[in-house]
Amino acid sequence: MKYIGLFGIGGVGQSLIEQICSLAQLQTGLNSDQTLNLVMIADSSGLLWNSELNQGFDESVLSQIVLHKRSNQKCIDFKPQSTTEAQVLVTEHQSNSDLIKLLLRYQSTDNSSSVIDQHFIIDCTATDFMESLFIQAIKSKINVVSANKKPFTSCTMDVYNELVSFPDRIRYESTVGAGLPVLCSLDRMISSNDKIESVSGALSGTLSLVFSELEKKRLFSEIVQDALAKGYTEPDPRDDLSGKDVGRKALILARKLGWNLEFTDVQVEPLFPEKMSELSVEEFLNELSTLDETFSERVRDASVENQVVRYVATISGGKCIVGLKNVQKTSAIGQLQGTDNLIEITSQIYVQPQPLIIRGPGAGTQCTANGVLADILSI
Repeated sequence: MKYIGLFGIGGVGQSLIEQICSLAQLQTGLNSDQTLNLVMIADSSGLLWNSELNQGFDESVLSQIVLHKRSNQKCIDFKPQSTTEAQVLVTEHQSNSDLIKLLLRYQSTDNSSSVIDQHFIIDCTATDFMESLFIQAIKSKINVVSANKKPFTSCTMDVYNELVSFPDRIRYESTVGAGLPVLCSLDRMISSNDKIESVSGALSGTLSLVFSELEKKRLFSEIVQDALAKGYTEPDPRDDLSGKDVGRKALILARKLGWNLEFTDVQVEPLFPEKMSELSVEEFLNELSTLDETFSERVRDASVENQVVRYVATISGGKCIVGLKNVQKTSAIGQLQGTDNLIEITSQIYVQPQPLIIRGPGAGTQCTANGVLADILSI
């Protein structure tokens, strides 16, 4: 039995709940070791947990929770329907040690030796300082699966090394490329003694979209505002346009390769001047048009050389560099369109001009949630 505490019920967390429910229907009558039981669900307001300590919330309760969150309401205000009321307990946040003790109370009633209980903490938040909970959980033999990049990039190398010192208990595939098999591919190459020389690519679906649309002679401000309206950017587009999110992904890749780097070591080129950081979101959107000619000119100049502009992360020679780069239009990354991600891995085995290329949707709640689910099932 797998007993799961889920932290974060935004778009990714909601999609994960729905995918777990769909999987449960397919798993009926199969090996109970793979049965997924959601027993704790938390957002920033509080915690929902199941009063029955040998099973997860039933599907009707989970559906109610998803609908509650899609109505922009808080966990602490959740009131289940009367038929399921006894199953759901609502509390304010607890300490890390109390959360771990609570999760470990969930045990199968099947005493046969064929049933193995596993406990999981799943992080679908964008919260700082989760690494302390992760470390305590791992030391308590609880598995950790994360889509949150911050625990692996905001911490020092000492803390990072402690986090990943139990590789059988921690997965974070969805921190880079959503559901794409990027980190597991690196793991396979490293374990088979294939020397990795560089990793590069487009690691932001939002920025891939922006620069592929600029080729169509659209204005930068128009593309960004359209992407915001369609939900492709964060509510504050500067979270994407600052390049910091790509910088965090690049650092995760570099640390996976064993490089001793901090986030301050990553060279990140933002797509707007520093003075625009102080504006409100509305003011920033109004000022975006002042950048239109800069980007249009950059794209025009590149096209003269049969090149296109991409926002690229390069991890090579002990350095992480994230920013604008002119690439050949006919190259793999030059042909990238829409919100796809593309990662090129060059190694002793995968030598240029034939690197290992991983390409596909690198954003979206369903892709990310499916990556998280695959990580849960892999442990």
